[in-house]
Amino acid sequence: MNVTRISLPTIGIIAVTLMASSASAQRGGPDWTTSAGDPQRTSWVRSDPQVTPAKMVKPDAFKLLWKVTMDNTAGKAAEPILISTYIGYRGFKALTVVGGPDSIYTVDYDLGVPFWSKHYGTASKAPTCASWGSSIGKLSSLTPIPPRMPRPSVGYHTVTGKPHEGIPLSAAMGGQLGAGGPGQRVAAPAQQLPPGIRFSVPIFLVTSDGMAHAITFDSGKEVFKPVAFLPPGSAPSDLIVVQDTLYAATMPGCGSSPNTMYALDVKTKDMTPEGTWKSQGGNILGAPAFNKEGTLFVSTDSALFALKPKMLESTKVADVPLSSTPVVITGKTAEWVAAGTKSGSIVLLDASGGASTPISITTSFTPTALATFDDEKGAHWLLATDITKNSGAVHAYKMAEEGGKPTLTEVWKSADMASPGRPIVVGGVVFALATGADRSHTNGKPPTKGTHATLYALDALTGKPLWDSGGAMTSFVSTGQMAFNESELFIPTFDNTLYTFGHPEPHQ
Repeated sequence: MNVTRISLPTIGIIAVTLMASSASAQRGGPDWTTSAGDPQRTSWVRSDPQVTPAKMVKPDAFKLLWKVTMDNTAGKAAEPILISTYIGYRGFKALTVVGGPDSIYTVDYDLGVPFWSKHYGTASKAPTCASWGSSIGKLSSLTPIPPRMPRPSVGYHTVTGKPHEGIPLSAAMGGQLGAGGPGQRVAAPAQQLPPGIRFSVPIFLVTSDGMAHAITFDSGKEVFKPVAFLPPGSAPSDLIVVQDTLYAATMPGCGSSPNTMYALDVKTKDMTPEGTWKSQGGNILGAPAFNKEGTLFVSTDSALFALKPKMLESTKVADVPLSSTPVVITGKTAEWVAAGTKSGSIVLLDASGGASTPISITTSFTPTALATFDDEKGAHWLLATDITKNSGAVHAYKMAEEGGKPTLTEVWKSADMASPGRPIVVGGVVFALATGADRSHTNGKPPTKGTHATLYALDALTGKPLWDSGGAMTSFVSTGQMAFNESELFIPTFDNTLYTFGHPEPHQ
């Protein structure tokens, strides 16, 4: 495996570790625990002290920090998840976790060095959809987690306690932090773990034999005995764990039961199956989005469905062929779910889970990827692009209300870019990715040809270009998407390289 650090001085490992830990302690924000960052699939990080429109235009304020060659993703890396608050026997660690085909790979992203990796041998003889990597998920909060307050950067400290005081008893006895004081994180209830790994809330992955694995992120140790979850040979959607239930959908064209949503209770070591739901004649387009009550919204190419948590009883809420997975927009008094349609529009409807009349906004393209954010005044915005084309733009729509109904008005459109990916938003900055992939004649499979990816930063309110990565990446992005945490943005490319861009100070 090869590691390239950009502008990182060669000094003693103890000094590097102390600097990285202090720098991480100054950054805040919830971890990126699932695809698009949260159960609502917003792709939105509410704030970051080092990522603002004003700072992004300064020379070298945001740049390539390091890149690592991953040895087991086979060009099919899944979207990373990010864990910033882990303390183990090897000290304070901030980890990037990337799945490949029946494999997992981790990097200490404060230092830009490999941490551990693991390949899973499977005994299944079922045909495998080897085009996709193993997706990964971690326990995610249904409600937005407030950004953590900056912690002191002097003296020995833990990520949950004050300097020299160690871990608070409330954190040690179950892994939760209260919702009250500044700097504390709101967490969903931790799973019941075997003795010896009490402080480790596991991450989950599903291998090609359909087995669900719960593993520690410090070493990949199995927390619970793996259990059968999906039919062997399935292609799972991005995984997510909410309220102690693991959810995954089987994608079309793979396995004995495609287009089915599955739920698995992971609260205890037994990990028992809960509900299943078979789509009603349509292909499931990807992972579900959740409202604050835990209702799942699932897009198919024929309709939008609302599923009750755990047992997955369904209601058809929009009878329209869809082109994107949904996102949930959360307001002060209401929630809305949005999705793109195959006819070239965006539908917007009440996210309470009952049947309602959708509002349709016509677009000049087919929206296949969405993101959402709020500006400083509290106005809701929706970003949309087409991730199936070799050229396309990011379109930004501002949400308003007329006659008691929501409306969307296009405010700006980016320049066309090569094979755009799903955008993400950090504070007032939109990161748009030109993946560089050749999507011609792929027939729904991941691209295997392309040029090179380019990352762009745009002003979220105007679309004004602020920064781009130029030729820093030498390969294209095929199966992975971007992830962001603590002033750093992570991109896995087809040549098995993990690129990290960010604010350089913590690494110098």
